[in-house]
Amino acid sequence: MVRSVLLLELAVLLVLAWGSSRTGADEGRMMDSPTVVLQKLDAAITALEKAQDVPMNLTDCDKGLAAAVAGVNEAQLLMSSDELHLARHKVLAAKYNNAKCLQLLRRSTSVPYSTKTVVYNLTLQADQELEEIVAHLPIASQEAYNTTSWSATTDFNKALTKHLIDSSQDHQELVEYGTPRSTCAATVVDGTKCQYAECAKGRGLVSCAIGFAKGVVGGYYGISYTVTRDDDVPENPPAGSLRHGLNLAKDHAGGVWITFARDMVIELRGMMWVHSHTTVDGRGVNVTLQKHSLVVSGARQVILANFGINTVRGGDTVHIFADSSKVWVDHLTSFGGDLGLVSVVQGSTDVTISNCKLQNHNFNMLLGASDHDEQDRNMRVSVYRNHFLDSMQRMPHCRWGWCHVANNLYTNWGYYAIGARVKARVRTENNVFMPSRATEVTPWHPGAAASSFDMTARIESRGDLLMNGSTYHQFLLATHDVKPPYPSAEFPPLLGADRVYRLVQACAGQQTPDTVSACQSAST
Repeated sequence: MVRSVLLLELAVLLVLAWGSSRTGADEGRMMDSPTVVLQKLDAAITALEKAQDVPMNLTDCDKGLAAAVAGVNEAQLLMSSDELHLARHKVLAAKYNNAKCLQLLRRSTSVPYSTKTVVYNLTLQADQELEEIVAHLPIASQEAYNTTSWSATTDFNKALTKHLIDSSQDHQELVEYGTPRSTCAATVVDGTKCQYAECAKGRGLVSCAIGFAKGVVGGYYGISYTVTRDDDVPENPPAGSLRHGLNLAKDHAGGVWITFARDMVIELRGMMWVHSHTTVDGRGVNVTLQKHSLVVSGARQVILANFGINTVRGGDTVHIFADSSKVWVDHLTSFGGDLGLVSVVQGSTDVTISNCKLQNHNFNMLLGASDHDEQDRNMRVSVYRNHFLDSMQRMPHCRWGWCHVANNLYTNWGYYAIGARVKARVRTENNVFMPSRATEVTPWHPGAAASSFDMTARIESRGDLLMNGSTYHQFLLATHDVKPPYPSAEFPPLLGADRVYRLVQACAGQQTPDTVSACQSAST
């Protein structure tokens, strides 16, 4: 009851602080992120208190949970007085103390398995809620900074946003305490060769994620599942099938880590839904999905790694939508999607699409589906070291959010390579453009007035290698820096454009036992 009253008072104060100068639709929109913060605070403390109520006789774990509860309570009080930067530190401290309990539980041999499972699931849930609080605080302050006319709030949120986005030390704490520790040296985690390093075997793959999806764990804390059969029965998936394995994630808080027993081609008989805390790991074998889409809907913590998906009727090959977050799509080979290949739309964010080979007859990659989907204004997507080939357009096309397009190889596009609309912020960096049909990187209609185009998007090119007469047209160039909002410790490692061609040619797409050695050689 006390917590409910506190949260109600806090809601009023936050709405006053963040929304005092707005009415109508603007006010409703501005309440989104503060409301999320309040909901997540309540959910986190509920999970932590439930975990405290389970008798464990694990002293240090009990102390960690108590400290985490105290930290969340202090964060609530600090937020009620608009001390958001201090509140964030308290949330990070709570994450740290909660993570200590998680680690102790994993190592303990004295706690009964049933007790360990209950507490582990609760502390994992609390960690997820605290992670989202940290993610939504800068979004809320960024929204206020972009729209409010109240100078005091503007000044405060401007400083807060800079602190949250640029503070590598704070974000490194978040990464360290919120994900498994990497066993790979920094020189190995370069975005490409890490996946095949000794240190990244099995679930060590999570340490290789880069870009906006860095920190993703997928099914790291979940059960192991091996696909042994290549049939697909949507109505009642048999054990051993991929669909059965994906459905297991719904029944386990830690999710599922899926591998394959052998090479196989799986013809899907319907869309295949991927749930939160799922890893599909196709390394070491040659696996291809066909006929229908992989769909990530409202899910978080997803890794799709090293397989093929092609010839999809009536949709995209991989469709990420409905507020999905922390999704890493890596080393996929994809072609033949009726509506496109990988899409990230409708409020989804913190996605990395890396090391993929993407070839399609028309549309390729759509980031933000509609000019009316304002929920995409906080979308953050890294498009990294992919090979876009033989497609007409959208490699990618970005609306509303931040799109960082780096170290990719473009060959033989038919209309344009990269497009943007409605306030999108796009940086293309150290890419290689090698046209053989159209030469325009951005969409361009010779002779048309610039006023006929959406001029709200901002595209900035840095270090791109424009070959064979390829050009950027000025109407889409940014007039000022379009810096992707990575914490500085997470900016993905970039190769000079002169090294991109050889690496991406050898490493983009699904890697099989027959091809991985060529990629490893190109990565040195």
